[in-house]
Amino acid sequence: MARGHSFGGIWTETKLRHLRKYLDAYMKIFTANEKARYYKTIYVDAFAGTGYRAVKPSDLKTIQMFPTADELKAGSAVLALRTEPPFSRYVFVELNKDRALELEQLRSEFPDRNIEVHCGDANEALLCFCHETDWNRHRAVVFLDPHGMSVDFETLKALGQTLAIDLWYLFPLSIGAGRLLSQSPPEEESWSMRLTKIFGTEEWKTKFYAPSKQLKISGGPTGLEKRADYDSMLKFFKEERLGTIFHKIAKKHRLLMNSKNSPMFALLFASANPKKSDLAVKIANNIFKD
Repeated sequence: MARGHSFGGIWTETKLRHLRKYLDAYMKIFTANEKARYYKTIYVDAFAGTGYRAVKPSDLKTIQMFPTADELKAGSAVLALRTEPPFSRYVFVELNKDRALELEQLRSEFPDRNIEVHCGDANEALLCFCHETDWNRHRAVVFLDPHGMSVDFETLKALGQTLAIDLWYLFPLSIGAGRLLSQSPPEEESWSMRLTKIFGTEEWKTKFYAPSKQLKISGGPTGLEKRADYDSMLKFFKEERLGTIFHKIAKKHRLLMNSKNSPMFALLFASANPKKSDLAVKIANNIFKD
């Protein structure tokens, strides 16, 4: 079985660099602080892939059937496993069965790590994780790098209600909400429902659309038209939605752009822990400066 799968671009390196820096800082705190050592630490990657990512064929001088070690780069799961000191437990979720099987191989590569692999839907797995974990004894970092608009707001709410999770979320901007928010409100009910699930409210309809200033030939308004841009979409989600379910969110964030300089994703940070969120957000804001 070939290891790794091709995805991402320069922006992939950026998000992984930010995540790695935070995981390093997080585990140093939980090792150095005597009170913090009371807690068991968990890293959760809900869209874990294979653990590795292969260099795209277009980036290789010679296209080979299977990537060599030099043509593989660590994905988020492997970066987390390489964190020193290690987390007490690693939870990887992957919907694709073949990729989940490759995640299973990480146990032999990292025999001293406590690794769990779940093949299934990320939302279901995260809700179960939140419900079954004793948050009096555990603290966690959750990384969400979804395929499009795959994360339900109800799932984010469950993460926030733990009062124990730090969240890194790659929010799909132009490739998610921005793509569905056409110039007039989405006609397809499935698209409208997906947007409501992402934002956790139907308020997006009045936030992003307003009566058109153009008039019909008969003299009446032509209907609703989009008034939102990427900045207002992100502000609504980050401040009015995510900010209501986590104790504190990082003021800064990182826009990850495509080759046309369009913001594909926004990398966001939020902390649910009311006692330690100030420190967590301070660390995240410093990382975002990089």
